[in-house]
Amino acid sequence: RFVASFDEPHYFVVVHRIADQASSAISQRLDALGQASFKSLKLVSTNLIFDDQYAMTFVGDLPTQKEAIDYLREFDSRVAGERPFSTLNFHNFVITKDNFNIFYRNKALDEYLSFFDRYYKK
Repeated sequence: RFVASFDEPHYFVVVHRIADQASSAISQRLDALGQASFKSLKLVSTNLIFDDQYAMTFVGDLPTQKEAIDYLREFDSRVAGERPFSTLNFHNFVITKDNFNIFYRNKALDEYLSFFDRYYKK
């Protein structure tokens, strides 16, 4: 269902439970990461409802797959263990714009996580 074509802008996505009411804290922390480590990219975070249980916060536009992976690594090493993330159960990944549209339309979280593991975590 997802397209293994990576030469396009990417998003960094955090999917989290709506009940945790963490969207604004997550967005603030991701904006701070963007300012600290990726200032020239002028990244902006956005919050969306994913389904009845989950919300997502995503950061765009990461111009290339390499920059998306760099952002993911920076998040994992510097931010994932801090608040609010240290108290949440969440999924995070990078995704192309085209695959994001498929992901969001079909609400295919588990399927995309498998795709992400196969193509990005080599």
